Amino acid sequence: IHAPCQGIFPAGVSAEKIHRKVSVQMSETYEKYSPRDIPELKALWAEVFGDPDEFIDGFFSLLPGAGYGVVCRAEGRIAAMAYVLDSICFQGVRCAYIYAVGTRDDMRSHGFGAGVVRKCASLAREAGCGIVCTSPADAGLYLWYEGVFGAKAAIYTDERPVTRGDCGRMSDPGRPLSAAEYNSLREKLLSGTPHAEFSDGYMELENMLCRVYGGGLYPVENGAAVCYPEGGVLKIRELLCADDGAPDCVGALLDAFGLEKALVRFPGNGEPIIAAAPSGSFPSGCLWGPALD
Repeated sequence: IHAPCQGIFPAGVSAEKIHRKVSVQMSETYEKYSPRDIPELKALWAEVFGDPDEFIDGFFSLLPGAGYGVVCRAEGRIAAMAYVLDSICFQGVRCAYIYAVGTRDDMRSHGFGAGVVRKCASLAREAGCGIVCTSPADAGLYLWYEGVFGAKAAIYTDERPVTRGDCGRMSDPGRPLSAAEYNSLREKLLSGTPHAEFSDGYMELENMLCRVYGGGLYPVENGAAVCYPEGGVLKIRELLCADDGAPDCVGALLDAFGLEKALVRFPGNGEPIIAAAPSGSFPSGCLWGPALD
């Protein structure tokens, strides 16, 4: 029986092994994205994350004012992507936040994801960012990010379930705030508290993400909140108010959304939410707040 092309493989080496060797040696380049890349990047975003077009379109519309993207090109296509939001500050130190790292399904296992993250970190440092950070999607990725650019778990949070029965009663929240309005109120409320300071562009991305799910940025009695409903639960990603006023604030938000249960994120010692390099960039108890999740 004739085996087509058998003669082109070295003796004792299977075609599968040859294919693996060729794949590993695939050449790639890393660079900032350009406007002509946007259609391909939008398609890759939808493939990797499954977000609605409304959010994807909005992200690329806002990105030039909030940061930039890095792409890996291989075999004439964009193989991987990542984005840097570099308009964040902590106590006078400029921070770069690496976001939305994604690799094309058929181009995984070549190190392209690690490559775009390393390029992002390198560009951020060259641009004068003293801190490079990210929010890993799950606990297993913290070691991966440490290996890629030296980031270690730096900011921790707790999440507390709250039911309507745990809450007091107060007036409904006011109209949703714009990103600029929320940021202005946030800085007043967090005066004297170590925290990440966000640009209006970053906060508008958070606002847009919340609106996709039917939420937003809200004033509450003597405070403010970032929240959205998901699966019958109000996810409160940031709640800024006096401790003794928290039950009333959560109750007002639950009433406004017609829900009975909330999951409130607050600074704590539970799960990490931010990994950062260099180590020790953020002091214990530092507040990050909304992490575009």
